[in-house]
Amino acid sequence: NLRPDFFLDALVVQGLDPDDYYFVTTDSETVEDTAKKHLFYVPEYILSITRHIPGSRRDKPVRVITFHRDDLMPYEQDLYDAEGNLETHVSYANYRSFNGTLYPTSVVIKRPLEEFQLMMTVEKVVQNMQLTDDQFQIKIPDGTTLKSLE
Repeated sequence: NLRPDFFLDALVVQGLDPDDYYFVTTDSETVEDTAKKHLFYVPEYILSITRHIPGSRRDKPVRVITFHRDDLMPYEQDLYDAEGNLETHVSYANYRSFNGTLYPTSVVIKRPLEEFQLMMTVEKVVQNMQLTDDQFQIKIPDGTTLKSLE
């Protein structure tokens, strides 16, 4: 069930919708560097985004984005489904500059409800690349058996 909107939501940290409520908290995490055998302190901001449930006094979670406080780059994002279940957990790491813009070169996408994980490595970024209509056409190889799932 790998739909394009799933990848877009995981790879791009979206802005707020008009109906979204948000709050920011600060936290810190102590991380162990096993190679150097010491602990180091990671200060972070946590942006929690919720949406009000109509006819209720409750809000449901939409997204939680965790940023490093030292460079304000996101390093985790949790995305929730309509029922408030954790649908996707994304980790961003190893930011690198591509044409003056920072991108994470390591992206790990976990889908706990579907029980799978996807790891991506970014090697090249091309901005504003021209795409033709035929690049969006699926070409089914000759001899392929199609099965309709209903």
